[in-house]
Amino acid sequence: MELYKKYRPKSFSEIEGNSATIESLQKALEADRFPQTILFTGDRGTGKTTIALIIAQLLGADSLSTHHINCSSENGVDDARAITEALLYPSLGGKPTVYFIDECHFASANWQAAMLKSLEFTPENVYFILGTTNPQKLKKDLRSRCQEYKLESLGSKDLLRVLNRIKKAENLKVPRTILTEIVKVAEGSSRVAIQALDKIALLEDEEAMKKAIHSITDEGEASIIDLARLLCRGGTPWKKLCPILSDLKKSSVEPETIRRTVLGYAQSILLKGPNEQCAKVLECFLDPTYDAGFPAIILSCWQVEE
Repeated sequence: MELYKKYRPKSFSEIEGNSATIESLQKALEADRFPQTILFTGDRGTGKTTIALIIAQLLGADSLSTHHINCSSENGVDDARAITEALLYPSLGGKPTVYFIDECHFASANWQAAMLKSLEFTPENVYFILGTTNPQKLKKDLRSRCQEYKLESLGSKDLLRVLNRIKKAENLKVPRTILTEIVKVAEGSSRVAIQALDKIALLEDEEAMKKAIHSITDEGEASIIDLARLLCRGGTPWKKLCPILSDLKKSSVEPETIRRTVLGYAQSILLKGPNEQCAKVLECFLDPTYDAGFPAIILSCWQVEE
């Protein structure tokens, strides 16, 4: 079993960081005043899924009455209707029903509209927990129906504590310098940090460990810089951009990472002096790619070079 799954916290006491939010949730549960609709916002790896599962357990839901819905694929009006229709039927044994709706920024406008009534007039013993990395994509009407909690990325000390705990439990021979390197690469994400630790767990050579750690973030980085350089130069034949775009599509680099890197590259040049081509790149890459994904990157590149 992967380490991040094996060591996923199973109680609030096992969670590092976000202490004020955890305390607020815990007190609401203890006072039997837990809101029926909440929204977790925060970067990937900040614990939205983990905390949702702990809440479901503490509310008394079981595996049959806990539903995990990912809006990256279940985001149409028919998917919303399936949820609202299911609310008509209580769970077996009368246990609370918990819907964890992840990546809800991918939900279509019709999905969000169809869910408004259910989120405002939530049936007794039903709870909605929404999670998103991009709350700005949600309609104001939907956000206003949720009690919102922001989850922050973990600090270096918290991440190091998590890694040391797993290192000790697994009896891993990983130098402290390597753990520190993992913390730098993870950028506050406990999931990324634990996955990196898992990747080097069986390695013995320190240099090999470093290479393995940095391969997590280096994948596709050179190709993105090549792409940004060509776009900012301008006049690049489309057939020269296609191989770079194909390589990036095959990699695990997220489209939003590509967009932000290109923006940063163009911005750094533009800050040195007037540059119409870089201004055009900024204009074409302004819109986030959360909904359209990689096709948005291809279209932005085409618009720059047309």
